[in-house]
Amino acid sequence: AEVDAAIGVVGAAKTRGSKIADELTHRLIDHLTGEAGGVQHDPRSIFKLYLALGKHARAGDTALVIARTEQESGKYGKAHDTLLEAFTMLAENGVRVPSELARTLELLHSYILVKRLVALGDHTGAAHMLKRVVSSLSQFEKHSVQILTSAVIECQRAGLKKSSFQLASQLMRPEN
Repeated sequence: AEVDAAIGVVGAAKTRGSKIADELTHRLIDHLTGEAGGVQHDPRSIFKLYLALGKHARAGDTALVIARTEQESGKYGKAHDTLLEAFTMLAENGVRVPSELARTLELLHSYILVKRLVALGDHTGAAHMLKRVVSSLSQFEKHSVQILTSAVIECQRAGLKKSSFQLASQLMRPEN
C-alpha cells in the first residue's frame, strides 16, 4: 500500500511539473530496485511507476521483462495476465503496443485457450492453438514435452494426421 501511495505521489508531482519530481522519481526507482535499502520490490511496482509517469513505452518493456520471468518459471497464466494488463493500459492511453508484447500475449493466450477448447470439444481449434504454441516452443521450456504430447493428441482427434505425425516425430527426438 505504501509503495502504491509513493507511486501516486511521484506521478502527481511529475504531472504538476514539480521541481523535486525528478529527485523523487530517482529515489523511488532506487528503492524499488533494491539499490537503496537492499530489498527489491515486486517488478510490477516499477511497471506502475512508469505508467504513472506517462512513460508508456518503458512500462511496456517492463511488463515484457516481468512476463518473461514468469513464463520461464512456468507461470503462463500469470505472464498472460501481466501482458494483458499492460496491453490494455497502453491501448487505453493511445500508445502503440510494442509488437513483441502483442506477439507474446497472443502466444500465451493461445496456450490458455487450449484447455477451454478441449472442454468444449473443439479439438480442431485446440489443435490449431497448440500448433501455434509449438512453433514457439522455446518459450515454454518447462512444459515442452507436455505441450508436444497434447498437440499430437489434439491433432489426431481433429483429423490433422499430417500435423500429428510431424509433431509426434518432433516429440520422439532425443532432446524431448
